[in-house]
Amino acid sequence: MIDHGVGTVIGETCIIGNNCYFLQNIILGSSKIAQNKEGGRHPIIGHNVEIGGYVRIFGRITIGNNVKISPHSIIYNDVPDNHIVTIKNTKQYIKVAVQ
Repeated sequence: MIDHGVGTVIGETCIIGNNCYFLQNIILGSSKIAQNKEGGRHPIIGHNVEIGGYVRIFGRITIGNNVKISPHSIIYNDVPDNHIVTIKNTKQYIKVAVQ
């Protein structure tokens, strides 16, 4: 299920399991633009995976079964089965503009 799929990009060699739920503006892409090896270069997504909005998953990595990924996460490494990926710090800094 791709809910509000605006801006979603799924690479041609991506493999997606059953019963997955994706929100808007996710990228399941390659980690390189050119000179990729032959074969799969996009992520492998397991079964029952939930991916929040604006998530970026790059390269031929595996996202295990029953994984939940919080919005705005950027993933470059495998995620094992039955795990949740969250963002620990989204701290914003507001400064006075120099005049």
